[in-house]
Amino acid sequence: MMACNFIPCDREQSYLMPPSLRDWLGEDHLAWCVLNAVGVMDLSAFEGKYRADGWGAAAFPPSMMVPLLLYAYCVGERSSRVIERACETDVAFRVVAANKKPDHSTIARFRGKNLKELEGLFTQILALCVEAGLVKVRVVAIDGTKMEANASLAANRTHEGLGKEIEREVAKMLAEAESVDAEEDARYGKKRGDELPEELLRDLHRRLPHMTAPTLIIWGSHDRAVPVSHAYAAQKLIPNSQVRIMDRCGHTPQVERPQEFNQLVVDFLSEGD
Repeated sequence: MMACNFIPCDREQSYLMPPSLRDWLGEDHLAWCVLNAVGVMDLSAFEGKYRADGWGAAAFPPSMMVPLLLYAYCVGERSSRVIERACETDVAFRVVAANKKPDHSTIARFRGKNLKELEGLFTQILALCVEAGLVKVRVVAIDGTKMEANASLAANRTHEGLGKEIEREVAKMLAEAESVDAEEDARYGKKRGDELPEELLRDLHRRLPHMTAPTLIIWGSHDRAVPVSHAYAAQKLIPNSQVRIMDRCGHTPQVERPQEFNQLVVDFLSEGD
């Protein structure tokens, strides 16, 4: 039987430093709470929208995209562009996204195609948090909105009434995300909005040929963000430079294979002794 063509997302992937994504965050971090909650939910309504015959380009699986959106909205991030950037720079987002980096267009499309499903799922998760005793923290936060959820409040409010309040807040949250993305699309077009100015890049290209210090360029062989061809392009511009390609590495070889990376640096520095 054929299966949906999803991009593999393994949060148990081992690295030399740290050895596992589970070492990146404490056990009580909100990211794990979101992942555990989504992990017991039925995501078939999301998965049913993908081809199940294995054809077509691989897609980010709902088991990654759903918790990514829910975690982002829980910590107050509405912008798909901000979420994309956080998947590169924020440890918690990288854990939730299993070190994948969906772009803002992919994030926005997923939300747009699954608004009804996301609204229902997020409402379920927040309701479970209240009913399961996670109300000890006294406040459940949905982005900037705080909902009192202590025991006395729960006792004085009907289950249906609390559920309706959660539904309203979730609908408001998703509407805000749509609005923010529309505003940023109008402002930035297809760009993310934090790219370096063209004049700065041009200035950099002019200055590289004037570098005099020996330069080591280290690149990951499987860097999907910036292909290896850029390493050799930089080598042509920088006099007295050399390129070292680290096999089976992506965009962060210093993290993925730190011992090998450090040895390359040490060897390079030793050449000048």
